[in-house]
Amino acid sequence: MIETNESTAVAIPMSSLHPAPWNPRSIKDERFQNLCRSLEADPAFLWRRPILAQADGTIYAGNMRFRAAQHLGFTEVPSIVEDIPDQLARERALRDTAQWGEWEEDDLAALLRELREEGSELDLLGFDDKELQQLLDRLGK
Repeated sequence: MIETNESTAVAIPMSSLHPAPWNPRSIKDERFQNLCRSLEADPAFLWRRPILAQADGTIYAGNMRFRAAQHLGFTEVPSIVEDIPDQLARERALRDTAQWGEWEEDDLAALLRELREEGSELDLLGFDDKELQQLLDRLGK
């Protein structure tokens, strides 16, 4: 188990982290290349937007930044690792407003439905009511 002070980023070996399998974001090649170029131009930016991960190394915010750093050959990446429940990690993942990825809408709808069933307040996750309803309607009621 890896753990840091929840408000302080530290350099964590890339091998200790892994993208969340439930992450409903993807990234198109052109945008991924732009992200890689951005990290090359300003690697210190990662200290301002560190990877956020659970104690087992599951990344819940910064999956695309992690993949770009991995592609660029980084051996460690600024991270905040904390022991938080899965539900909170998924909620925080949706609150994260990374500009590099695209929503996989069916996966996003499924994740939102799961969170709703677990008692999460979906209106606190950054979606307006109409957008939220359209997403939930994708999978039927």
